[in-house]
Amino acid sequence: MPCGGCFGGPGGGVSGPGGGGSNNKNPYNKIVYDFGILYLILSLITAVVFWFIGEYINVRRFFGENSIIQIGLYFFVLGILLFLVLLIAGLIKKVSFRVSGIIIAFICALCMFFFGMLFEFIYELDPGAKKLSIGGGGDIIFLMDNSESMSWNDPQQQRVSAVEQILSTKKSSFRFAVYTYGQKVECVRPMSPLSNGIGSLKISPSGGTPTLSAFELVIDDLDSGVLPYSSGTQVIFLTDGENGESDPGKTRTNNIINSFKRMGIPISTVTLGTLDASAQAFIDNFASQTGGSSITAQTVDLLGSAMSAVAKVVKDNRTLISPRSEMDMGWLYAMERICFLTLLGVLLTLIKLFLIMDDGRPLMIIISSLATSLIGAILLELIINNYVVTAKPRLYFLLLTTVVITQVKRTLYAGNARGVIKRYDKQGPGNGGNFGGNFGGGF
Repeated sequence: MPCGGCFGGPGGGVSGPGGGGSNNKNPYNKIVYDFGILYLILSLITAVVFWFIGEYINVRRFFGENSIIQIGLYFFVLGILLFLVLLIAGLIKKVSFRVSGIIIAFICALCMFFFGMLFEFIYELDPGAKKLSIGGGGDIIFLMDNSESMSWNDPQQQRVSAVEQILSTKKSSFRFAVYTYGQKVECVRPMSPLSNGIGSLKISPSGGTPTLSAFELVIDDLDSGVLPYSSGTQVIFLTDGENGESDPGKTRTNNIINSFKRMGIPISTVTLGTLDASAQAFIDNFASQTGGSSITAQTVDLLGSAMSAVAKVVKDNRTLISPRSEMDMGWLYAMERICFLTLLGVLLTLIKLFLIMDDGRPLMIIISSLATSLIGAILLELIINNYVVTAKPRLYFLLLTTVVITQVKRTLYAGNARGVIKRYDKQGPGNGGNFGGNFGGGF
């Protein structure tokens, strides 16, 4: 008896979805979708790997203060990395790629660079907005001379009162750090919000004036992440004397200045008293080379006003993935960031879609990717200004934006009243006819 008739009667009716019978009408046939675990795992690994790469790009600032190209590069590398990972995943699963799909996905990765630059350019525009308070929202790193000469030049430690005067104008969320140098070169107050308290800043002056060593400690802490910094960060450097360390050829001085320029952090200087021309030129050079300000307080009574004067609003070097200063049109920048990051997420969605559409459910890829991109953009906007280490919010954003959620395998369990007869696998939902053709007429 032909196999096609074996189950044709009552209680039978086994037929494939692409064959002659009506699979959907057979109550014993069952279609099961499996979760795309490989894509999920690899996409999360991609996010973590790129997080390290992205933080390196942010720290190195390959294009100096040109944050527009910098952000374009950031998102371009993200797009290319996701493209390569999904391509490799498809090869592992032996997916039959469409050449057109690969080309379109690669073009989308390239577009990440151009749209990243475009959105960053728009985000940096100032449509009449003004910073709200002295110092803006940028962090301040106070670097204060605590050498022995301060014991007679500032016996009442009014330099500490000057710092407190500046902080009195700030909100509790404002972040600052304090470094001192003399007998010891050290951080006496790590970078953290004002709400954590000011701490004890009055330290008995002693020792020489190792100015260069003090700056080098700050740079080491910035580069290592011990001292986090954000958009608008500046250094306020207070001293009463010339550098007490040797520096043949000004090698150390130039390295210090170049490091702060690379990080986009200006140094503003406050000199207590009158110095000779060479000593003053040495101090002023830090400000002129990094974009800061210089001022001299002839007496300790003028320290407060002098330090407040240099604690001005510096250029808000905000980017799509960094904190920004408080603005009177902050809502506009919030909407811009959320909108632009979501649109960049759309490009990532297209990369995912055109690479794995033949091995997954396109609708699920689109909906899940757009939803997670929007959530990631909103989350970054809400929390990045509240984090001391701003790399963490970027990691959360990347995990949400790059994640691939789809169903990739459709399995048909064809059977009758006596149980499952046979299992048929089909990668992807697209070609239903291939599901059952062989047994549509029997097996």
